[in-house]
Amino acid sequence: MIPIRAAKTSQEEEKARTNQNTPHMKRHVLAAITFCMALIFYSCSRELEQPAPVVDENMQEITITASLEDNASTRTIVHYDSENKKYNLLWEPGDKISLFYGSGTNGGQMFISLNTEEAFTASFTGSINAITLGGEDMTMDDIYFWGVYPYRNDIVCDGSSITTTLPDVQTARAGSFDKELYISMGKSLGLNIGFLCACGGIRFRVTHPGITKIVFSGNNGEVLAGKVKLGFGSDGKPKVVEVLDGKTSITLNSPPGTYFQPDTDYYIVTLPVQFTASMKMEFIQRDGNSAIRRWKTTNIEIPRNYFKEYVNTPIDDDQYATFMETVDLGLPSGTLWATCNLGATTPEEAGNYYAWGELTPRTGSYGTADASIKAKYQDSALTELQLEDDAAYYLMGGGWRLPTQAQMQELKTKCTWSLVTLNGKDVYYVVGPNGNSIYIPVAGSIRSGSTPIIVGESPAALWSSTKSTDDPKAIGMTLSYYTSTSVVHCDIFGIGTIGQGLSIRPVRPKTHISFHEYVEMGDGLKWATCNVGAENPWDYGDYFAWGDADPKNSYIWDNYFDRIFYKYSASNYTRLWAMDDAAAMNWGGGWRMPTNVEWITLNDSNSFTWTRTSDYNGTGVKGMIVTSKIAGYEGHSIFLPAAGYKYGEEGYVGYGGIYGYYWSSDVNTGMADNAYDLYFWVDGYSYNHWDERYKGFSVRPVCD
Repeated sequence: MIPIRAAKTSQEEEKARTNQNTPHMKRHVLAAITFCMALIFYSCSRELEQPAPVVDENMQEITITASLEDNASTRTIVHYDSENKKYNLLWEPGDKISLFYGSGTNGGQMFISLNTEEAFTASFTGSINAITLGGEDMTMDDIYFWGVYPYRNDIVCDGSSITTTLPDVQTARAGSFDKELYISMGKSLGLNIGFLCACGGIRFRVTHPGITKIVFSGNNGEVLAGKVKLGFGSDGKPKVVEVLDGKTSITLNSPPGTYFQPDTDYYIVTLPVQFTASMKMEFIQRDGNSAIRRWKTTNIEIPRNYFKEYVNTPIDDDQYATFMETVDLGLPSGTLWATCNLGATTPEEAGNYYAWGELTPRTGSYGTADASIKAKYQDSALTELQLEDDAAYYLMGGGWRLPTQAQMQELKTKCTWSLVTLNGKDVYYVVGPNGNSIYIPVAGSIRSGSTPIIVGESPAALWSSTKSTDDPKAIGMTLSYYTSTSVVHCDIFGIGTIGQGLSIRPVRPKTHISFHEYVEMGDGLKWATCNVGAENPWDYGDYFAWGDADPKNSYIWDNYFDRIFYKYSASNYTRLWAMDDAAAMNWGGGWRMPTNVEWITLNDSNSFTWTRTSDYNGTGVKGMIVTSKIAGYEGHSIFLPAAGYKYGEEGYVGYGGIYGYYWSSDVNTGMADNAYDLYFWVDGYSYNHWDERYKGFSVRPVCD
């Protein structure tokens, strides 16, 4: 290796800047194979004609000087210039870039920043095939240097495009965005490369405390992140050439053990995107409570090299995120009931009125059922409101729902009821088994027209999510107070028409541990409802080699951490340590991978039934539904999607939608290169199964 100086003199820098725009220049052979390469970032495209390179087969160490001009959003940390009242983005110490000559794989050559503080200009050092210059008018047309920020070991350059990944899970940084995230790229025939940013994003603030997770998405399946192929358009600017593995939402997590701070700028980095049906942000607090902000404007563009700003209170037409408080009444199901009706801010307020299956209050008359909702739920297979028709979920996301008929029945029979006055208004006072209570206002209903009717014996009416067998009705709860007997009368039955305007009292499950829902199946464990890396029960989630806590780009023996089976074998440890347990390391909070015995127990046909489905809850996802038969837990179930497995240098997904493979935490002591797993297929399942540890299988966490 030949060491190179990390800095230029001011005269050399000025000369380099002058030479960038010189169409033809005299080339000289360098006596030593040492030089500086300037990587200059531009906010607009500019083709640079530079000395053509001659490549030596020997690897040499070189230093690259990366200069940045004003307003080029290609740096790696946001800095506010208070004097000029503008935002700049700067290089950080330790930043890494990928460099290719012509083409290459595996991230090309890594170059690392040498600067010791945030700056517009940084020097990078790394190794690449040595380059000399020589020969008047020498050219090597069609062979370019390609530079990419940030460095990733899976970046591929094919000579006309770059393949890289924008992560769909990002970590928040106050006043900036996640490290090694904001993609920029450039190419040049010479030794100066003008980088252009390939991403955009949004800047926003939160107003509520305790938020630990934010999910950003469009309403029409727009791709925001993932694995893409990037090239240059006819205008010389970066563009997405092909989406290889697109992600339609981006999750921004607060750093472990912290919260998003109100009135602080945060950023989400996205691919350039045009939202055609608006966009939304879901805010999730540590205890699982959530709220959604939706934008009214239908067409919203996030262009390349631009952060949309959403730091102020939204306009009146926007739906602003509002958190609802809950009360644990001590009910057997663990259901948490909201303290207010939907649309209310205090317990005694009536809130809004909704027709069943409609997401917003009507601006006109109630009474007539919406034709599309009525037609949709004529389907006998649909017994509950789907998420897309649930007003509580639409407004607050997360685990919020309209209560089911069973939850209403539980509230009726397990609680004590009375009529009281709260802040001058009549309300029903509902006390749970544990002494906690909620209030339900005497809000009446809107049978027709647009005015609530509150006559008779203190009426109140609330929708459930359950459809009545007598179409086109839905189950609701009506409340009245018989003054002659001082008794609250509660009826749960099919309401006359789903077009009536009733109140909604949202509920959500208590079942959250470290933000993850679970189901108790009666075997003494809490089974997570999702795989690690999944947002919903039907999502495949991530794939893990046995004992690897992180997903990988390739699944082969050569990159397996315990290749010689030293740590885990019959003569050493037979069960994964927490540091090697994908559930424990990714979720924390007591979550872990199931043992082999625990998978075997879940396969006991006397206690559980396994049912194959090809369309789980209308999602089109195939897999197994495991349902408990244990007394007290009858009907409790989890869904295991048939996610297949990953293998090979390219991390191919094999047998997705056909087979399911789920790791246990136990090594096969008789075959140290294997570990136990659960395996199922179209017509059956196999417990006490084992497979090679390097393969990427699903992980379903459990908690004691």
